[in-house]
Amino acid sequence: MGRVYKEFKEEGILDDCRMILTIHDELVFEIKKDKLDELVPKIRDIMTELGDHLNWIVPLEVDFE
Repeated sequence: MGRVYKEFKEEGILDDCRMILTIHDELVFEIKKDKLDELVPKIRDIMTELGDHLNWIVPLEVDFE
């Protein structure tokens, strides 16, 4: 959660994508339609990067709806 905010703030794209709600293990974003194809993969990469480095037995997965 913090890494998504930090990276988006550094890139100046907080107006294009805002995290509006967290519910247990879910994050809810509001993303401008014209930025979906660009930002959804970026969010997925940020959220799964740590799991890749830790070599967990069960992979960390991210779903989008």
